[in-house]
Amino acid sequence: MYRACKSYAEQSLCISELADSCSALKKNLGYVSSDARTVALDNVVGVARSAQMTLNLLDSWMRGDEAIRQIIPQLLGLQSVTIDGVRMAAEMLNKSSRLGFVVLAQFQIENALRNIARELKLRAGGTGFYQIAECVISTSGIPKDRMEVLNTPARIRNSLHSNGIHHRQHPSEPQRVTIHGVIYEFLDDRPVSCAGWEHIAHALEASIGVFGEVCLSPAVRALPSPLMDHYAWEQETKP
Repeated sequence: MYRACKSYAEQSLCISELADSCSALKKNLGYVSSDARTVALDNVVGVARSAQMTLNLLDSWMRGDEAIRQIIPQLLGLQSVTIDGVRMAAEMLNKSSRLGFVVLAQFQIENALRNIARELKLRAGGTGFYQIAECVISTSGIPKDRMEVLNTPARIRNSLHSNGIHHRQHPSEPQRVTIHGVIYEFLDDRPVSCAGWEHIAHALEASIGVFGEVCLSPAVRALPSPLMDHYAWEQETKP
């Protein structure tokens, strides 16, 4: 559930809710630990808990914890501790962690959908995430508007890769997407204002909800378990 946050502690709570949603879906699906669908959910939980650690660290710094004030500059290798230096270190840690969070979490969803598409023997119109996800959504019998939910974290990720500026990937991309009452606006060549921790957590939680719909659809439910995680298999079998 989205809420406007005023502190790192509140943002950490949003991330925690994402992790809880993944754990609840994992329990509902009931697949073995080696199943690619379980692996994806477990990995999102791990990424979320790691992000929480960073946010809790930053929250302690904001509340004036002197030990944390020393730790943050040390983590980033600052040679001297000044007020401006510590503030800069905190901002850098926040920015890089936010980007890492959306990249790693979104990758898990993308990879899981690729695994499902492979097992369903689908032939998408391309190799990109959007084409594969669209094919899975269609085969699963899920409303087409779920694609905009799945694509929102990817668009946030791409914008953050461009220093917060959105660059339209497809001519038909909508400028605004509403997810459970929250508006995400993507104006071409303009800064994105929906890339805060709470926006990312909300978009990812909604994506996990769509992933759950996919997994519970008859076509995907009929797939044998464990479903192989092709990415993990490739990593393990590299010469």
